[in-house]
Amino acid sequence: MSLPAPTPTTPPTTSSSNTVIPSGSGSVSVSAPLPVISEPRMLSFSSLIPQLTPANFLEWQMCVKAYLTPGDHVRVVEQVRTTGGAYVDPLPPSDPADLALWNQSERLAIMASACKLHLELIYRHERKSVWDLWVAIEGSHVQQDANVRYAAWMSLLGVRKAADDNYTEYLNRATDSRYRIDRVTPARVTHEERMDEIVLFAAVCGLPADDLMRRQLVAQKNVSFLDAKAAFLRVDQDSRVVVAVESAHAAASGLCFT
Repeated sequence: MSLPAPTPTTPPTTSSSNTVIPSGSGSVSVSAPLPVISEPRMLSFSSLIPQLTPANFLEWQMCVKAYLTPGDHVRVVEQVRTTGGAYVDPLPPSDPADLALWNQSERLAIMASACKLHLELIYRHERKSVWDLWVAIEGSHVQQDANVRYAAWMSLLGVRKAADDNYTEYLNRATDSRYRIDRVTPARVTHEERMDEIVLFAAVCGLPADDLMRRQLVAQKNVSFLDAKAAFLRVDQDSRVVVAVESAHAAASGLCFT
């Protein structure tokens, strides 16, 4: 006598549930699918950050920082203000737990900063900090010609209140000039370098518009306060030499006719 075949059992599944529906002949059990709940996802940076071009660096920089701000990931691409008021470059923490979070922030910042325009820079900074990459990208977009910086400083030093201006409009023009200076100032400028630049362009601004020294300094690239100081000294020395030579010639000529 043969035994009846065992009835196969179906393992429980979480993708459906049994629902009892009453009918005329009793109850019928049907299977209904459970709702699928997706895990929360972080918005893709590609939908928030524009593609970097030679003309939209400031917009791109602002969007990258806005994307990194939640979770304080932006700390890896921002300088830190000390208690003395000075700004220093971001440095990774020494605590192992904090360092792990820092490394996670750096990876996210690198992904957000990646762009076709600077693939070579990204490759060369592969084993460096994301801050070094950030500064390199910024440096490639910030104009450093003396004539461009001169025009920016002149726009600030030349701000004057017109008779029909209100004070808010006057201050807004000065503020706009400040932002223009920020856009064309090289990265990592120290307080001492910034003060030297203020003195440099204030001195250049005080020269007559047709002054030869003024035109020569503005035409150079990356001119510094020390460069201008040396040039001024050299011109003054040459002028004294010319005066001395002319005086000597005049004296010699007078002797010849006596």
